[in-house]
Amino acid sequence: MPKYAMAFAGMSEAEALKTISYYSMGSLVCVFIFAALLKKMVRPIWANVFNSALATITAAIIYLYPSPLVCNAGAFVIGFSAAGGILQLGVSVMSEFFPKSKAKVTSIYMMMGGLANFVIPLITGYLSNIGLQYIIVLDFTFALLALITAIIVFIRYYRVFIIPENDVRFGERKFCTRLNTIKHRG
Repeated sequence: MPKYAMAFAGMSEAEALKTISYYSMGSLVCVFIFAALLKKMVRPIWANVFNSALATITAAIIYLYPSPLVCNAGAFVIGFSAAGGILQLGVSVMSEFFPKSKAKVTSIYMMMGGLANFVIPLITGYLSNIGLQYIIVLDFTFALLALITAIIVFIRYYRVFIIPENDVRFGERKFCTRLNTIKHRG
């Protein structure tokens, strides 16, 4: 992000390096906010859809409207939406789907994260030689894939799990009723 901010938003190196701090702050803020929200207000599946949608929109805005404000705010929002707790939320959702294989699910999820930590820097290194803007396009692409996957898992979640009336959370009342009615009809 700092190199992109310098090249496309005209930020000085010192200013551009602050985007890393904003990214880290966003990640921390997300962890605390979702720690509170996930207790009784929302389910991890909703947080996954929200965060991936937010990351997709933010990456598009950073690419289309690069400016110091957009890069700083975008770094915070990407940190919030993409880095802050997504790993834990994903493991949580997958563990609900596969309760007898929680260790296996966590292991596979972590191995994929490790693979990404190796492969993504290779790809971004290559892309930085072609053009820094392509790194943001890659970020957008991954965020969009995450959003599509999150929506598919979201729909599947409410077809597999029947939410008890006394545990319906924010935004679920009509959605749960509709999907559970569809499930019991067919």
